[in-house]
Parts: sequence; C-alpha cells; structure tokens
Amino acid sequence: MTHGDDEYDDITASTGPYIKSWRRWMKVVFAPHVPGTGPGLEGAVEFEVVAGGLKGVERTKKSNKKGKV
Repeated sequence: MTHGDDEYDDITASTGPYIKSWRRWMKVVFAPHVPGTGPGLEGAVEFEVVAGGLKGVERTKKSNKKGKV
C-alpha cells in the first residue's frame, strides 16, 4: 500500500499511524448535578493521542507586555 504526501500520514514502524497536526478537545463531567457547558471550547481540555493513551496538552497564554490582565 502506498501513502501519498499527505501531512496527516505520519506513519512510524513502532507506533503505527500518528496524526500530530489534528487538535482535539474534550469535556468530562464526573457528577450528574453539574450543569452542562454546551457547545464550544470554553471549559474544554486539549489532548493528544499517544501510544500510552491520552496526554493533556498545556498551552501557555501570551502575557500582556504592559503587565495588565
């Protein structure tokens, strides 16, 4: 089987297909009394799929140069 020059075809021998350029988010609720947040990414956590399972992605927010929040 031949793979084209697709940016999503990152195949390695040890782990199989790995798609690094996709960004994924999820929302998890552990209590039935917690209200839903609805659609959108607010309150969602970004993650990557790795050989060992899921790995959270920590993004640093750009700081304001003037020190204001």
